[in-house]
Amino acid sequence: MVGVTLSDKTIGIDIDHKNMLRLLKVYFNSRMIAEPVSAMETNHGFHLRIPKRTSLWRQIEVRLMLSDCKGRLTFDELKLEMGLIELYDTLFEFKKGKDDRWHSEEPFNVLSEPFWYVRGKLMRGKIGRRWSRRQKRMLRDFEKKRGRRPV
Repeated sequence: MVGVTLSDKTIGIDIDHKNMLRLLKVYFNSRMIAEPVSAMETNHGFHLRIPKRTSLWRQIEVRLMLSDCKGRLTFDELKLEMGLIELYDTLFEFKKGKDDRWHSEEPFNVLSEPFWYVRGKLMRGKIGRRWSRRQKRMLRDFEKKRGRRPV
């Protein structure tokens, strides 16, 4: 039975967007499972690899808890039911994208990046992102209530 098979592979987590707070959440939660966790940056997000030897179905549960890509989870469940263990939990290192360009992974140190700019204890939006008038007004109103000088 496939459910009792132990995998020698690492648990791969695919984060499809470059959301730094989500990356931190997944990174620290995966460090509770096993260390060291390797993080790689891709063109559209991040790949995390967790060195943990567990059953294949347990790996799917862990990936679900760590909010892995839903499409990958669905296809991996189908692959396990069909018995295609070799193709299970694949993360690319190099691939040719839809735009006919080659994409690769780059090593990424999760803890070395300043993810947000903090003024007081208020977290702002993404660095380099333009703020809408509504966001500026909300920040200004918040800082007035707190007794700080508005931006």
